[in-house]
Amino acid sequence: MPARHPVRRLNRPTDGRDEAVASDDRFLPFFGRFSADIHSGLKTDTGKNARNSPPASLLLELARGADTRPVVLLPGVGGAVAPYLGLAGALRRHGTVYGIRAHGLVPPEEPDADVGTMVERCLAQLRALPGPPGLLLGWCLGGVLAWELAVRLAGVSRAPEPAVVMVDSFARRDRLSAGERHRFLGRIDRSTARLAAAERRRVRRIADAHLDAVGAHRVTSEFGGEVLLVSCPGGRQAGQPAEWARLAGRLRTRDLHCSRFDVFTGAELPRLAGHIDEFLGEISRV
Repeated sequence: MPARHPVRRLNRPTDGRDEAVASDDRFLPFFGRFSADIHSGLKTDTGKNARNSPPASLLLELARGADTRPVVLLPGVGGAVAPYLGLAGALRRHGTVYGIRAHGLVPPEEPDADVGTMVERCLAQLRALPGPPGLLLGWCLGGVLAWELAVRLAGVSRAPEPAVVMVDSFARRDRLSAGERHRFLGRIDRSTARLAAAERRRVRRIADAHLDAVGAHRVTSEFGGEVLLVSCPGGRQAGQPAEWARLAGRLRTRDLHCSRFDVFTGAELPRLAGHIDEFLGEISRV
């Protein structure tokens, strides 16, 4: 059985913002619209002692909430939890919110190269929760992980099936063209510009591995639980709801009219949180 690591709690800033920094003693390089100075008090152990350090926990407590089943946010392409911090604050009314970061963000970890390995790693982290999750949520790759985890949990757990929220996720997605991949990785490079060069390279390497993994993966397992798909319509997203509808027993869909990179920012964040609140309210009355 994999070793159980303690859950890291995120400490809230003293200025009252609903953001957080990791209490890990090694710098956790997050990409997203959260400036690197949020994490400036954390240290990275990249020297010879890194390989002798105990494994860092992948499971982080993002927001302490209601005493109900936990809410778990799964990592998107790039592996960070920082893009979820604002959403975590909005979701804590539904339960304490946890995030699982991707393997590879802390030396000497290596990125996972396929979705199956990521699912197994996330399953091991879920064992550290105080109870079975009530909601699994993820953006992009994270939504695929949420689905696959829900399928696995439904087959082994006596608890009610978790609800699943997928934000701009694909049941099957062709590999990006060279131009699309360049633009995607360029967006990540710009968002990590304030990080140290070694951290930027690490995030870029993880994003490369994740793009390969999501491009190769095909979701084939059916899931009979409650599912919400939040799409950013246009382009490749045109066939997205139909793909999931073939596999989902109870699928609801909502749209956000913005770029996939903007779903957690500005006016889109409260809209996303509103869609999730509405979904959870609907299924609680079923």
